[in-house]
Amino acid sequence: MVYLFLLFFIILTCFDIGQKKNKLFDRILYSILFLAFVLIAGLRYRVGGDSLAYQEYFNTYPNLSQLKHFDFKNEEYRPLWYILNAIIKSIDNSFILFQFVQATFVNGVIFWFIQKYCRHKYVGILFYFLLEYTYFNMEILRESFPICIFLLSVPFLLKRKWVKYYLFSIVALYFHLSAIIALVIPFLQRKMKVWYIVAIIILVWIPFTFLYPYEVFQVFNFTLVFSQQVQTYTSLHINIYGILMQIIGILPVIAFKLIRHKCKLPPHLFENLMTAYIIIGLFTPFVGGFARFLNYLVIISIVYIVDTIFLIKVYKKYFPRKYLVAQAFILVLFSHQTYFYVQDTSRYQKDTRLYDRYLPYYSVFDPVIDHQREMLYFKSMGMWP
Repeated sequence: MVYLFLLFFIILTCFDIGQKKNKLFDRILYSILFLAFVLIAGLRYRVGGDSLAYQEYFNTYPNLSQLKHFDFKNEEYRPLWYILNAIIKSIDNSFILFQFVQATFVNGVIFWFIQKYCRHKYVGILFYFLLEYTYFNMEILRESFPICIFLLSVPFLLKRKWVKYYLFSIVALYFHLSAIIALVIPFLQRKMKVWYIVAIIILVWIPFTFLYPYEVFQVFNFTLVFSQQVQTYTSLHINIYGILMQIIGILPVIAFKLIRHKCKLPPHLFENLMTAYIIIGLFTPFVGGFARFLNYLVIISIVYIVDTIFLIKVYKKYFPRKYLVAQAFILVLFSHQTYFYVQDTSRYQKDTRLYDRYLPYYSVFDPVIDHQREMLYFKSMGMWP
């Protein structure tokens, strides 16, 4: 019910209310929306998937006084993750505080980014809510920090202020290994000819075809744990169904980029970043782990898609067919996400679907442990005793 209430509120904001008619009212409305996003995610009680595991791990992390004896080099996660948790534990040894800090930071950055770059920010927030809200706030808690650090660095990327951009990228990398993609994105976000894109794909494909990523990183003297994580991500196997779903997932961005080109619409600020998105996306169906890299560009792709659909709407009398095609791919986008949520998970827990990770919703004011959700998640991860 809490999700439906928030969805109804977001849809109301998408109609003319708050659309720059009254700046003060618009600011208040946007702030209320942000607060709702934070409170729902920050005050949840054992709702979500990976957040259940992180809550268990939280108790094993060191506090500030234990950090000086902590062996960062041989631990599974990156240093800044442990430091962040240690700081939070020094304030209050409660995972609820961590949730609130995470929800505030992540939603704060995303709301800022959408307000800064999306011409229809409330529609942008609607897309974020329907496509990525539970994923960013209740699943990839660790990776959400470097993703948002990357979003903070985008202004420097666009202005080619490389020192500042790469400083942000290094900080992000010390939170999560997947942030290594931030070091590569500047070489991909450019206007490219087809031969250039093909060359990049071939050059990146070779290490994953003829070499073991684990051994490559060992040659460059990365730590054993770092190299093993690379091996874990790149050795994931994807079946035919997984390949199909990955391809469908990147089709909307490809379609909107082609529509803009065919209609000769002015290039979007993120036009070249969408080229990077497509290049990375072309690897996701075939190289396990590459889908994680798309997480860094997904909020940017939402801004791109929302701005494009409204621009095409303005010119729909000149391009009626292209407008219908654009609407069709919006349907593909949401159908793909809906299918993800309703997929059957009975192989792990009888009579369950993936959305059972998030339903029913319980808050810290009504702390109920949903045993079906617990068994569903921990069995799916092979962590159930």
